[in-house]
Amino acid sequence: VVARVRAVLRRPRAEPEAEAAILRGRLALHPDRFEAFWDGAALVLTALLTFLLARSQQSRRQTEEATEQEKLLRDELLAEQSRLKEVVESTGVAIWEYDLARRYLSVSDRWHVVSGYSREELGDNVLDTWHTMVHPDDRPLIATRFATLNAVQGDRFEYEYRMRQKNGQWMWVQALAHVVERNAEGVVTKV
Repeated sequence: VVARVRAVLRRPRAEPEAEAAILRGRLALHPDRFEAFWDGAALVLTALLTFLLARSQQSRRQTEEATEQEKLLRDELLAEQSRLKEVVESTGVAIWEYDLARRYLSVSDRWHVVSGYSREELGDNVLDTWHTMVHPDDRPLIATRFATLNAVQGDRFEYEYRMRQKNGQWMWVQALAHVVERNAEGVVTKV
């Protein structure tokens, strides 16, 4: 672009009066200074384009580095999730998580196996169904435990209750719970 501008500017000049008419207004430069003006403008333009190109390349490198870092973190997370899943499956423990604010109880696949109910039968939020599965004599104990969560010393507690399986049999469940989230006032929001 700069070479073309210089080539155009180096063409034989028109008569001074014609050139003055072209240059009237904001670019009323003397014809001898016109070429120097455009050489300076071309230099500034070249510097600006070089700067923008360098910034673009730097931005591209930063984006590539961030993408690579994100991929590494994603791979580490997937590996950690896989290890955790193997540990949970090898212990045979059924995992549950209760979000008190949303009244949402989610359970692991192992919990479904132990209870005899499929995920499709109970849905994602098994809270209401779970209450009906708990032995009527044990419901007050569980209600008291969860009502007094904020008074529990530490973040861990346990309780036992009976739960009816799909086949109608009662089984004893030892629930080990851990508070995993509190709100700004310190009230338990997730177990």
